[in-house]
Amino acid sequence: STSIIKQVLFKMKTATKPVIETLHRNKDLQVTMLGLNSGVSLSDHRTKVPAKLTVLSGSVIYNDVDGMTSLLRGDELAIPMNVKHSVQATRRSICLLTRGAG
Repeated sequence: STSIIKQVLFKMKTATKPVIETLHRNKDLQVTMLGLNSGVSLSDHRTKVPAKLTVLSGSVIYNDVDGMTSLLRGDELAIPMNVKHSVQATRRSICLLTRGAG
């Protein structure tokens, strides 16, 4: 079987919207791989549980009520619960989204 990251990279070749695949999920934790081509956004949404965005490659802009934060490869950002936010890729990007009890 093909690895999740290879599946995401393959889908990104033609994607015009976010490519989202679950790497791991149980009752306490969900780890999701997010692939964004340059200029593609994950539109405004909220999280009901603690979350962290980790940029594995590329660069993204995280946007919420406090403003915009540029994130580069290797950067991590804690995402506050119940705060509307969005993510836009400024370059082709792969991110991990970790959600759960912390």
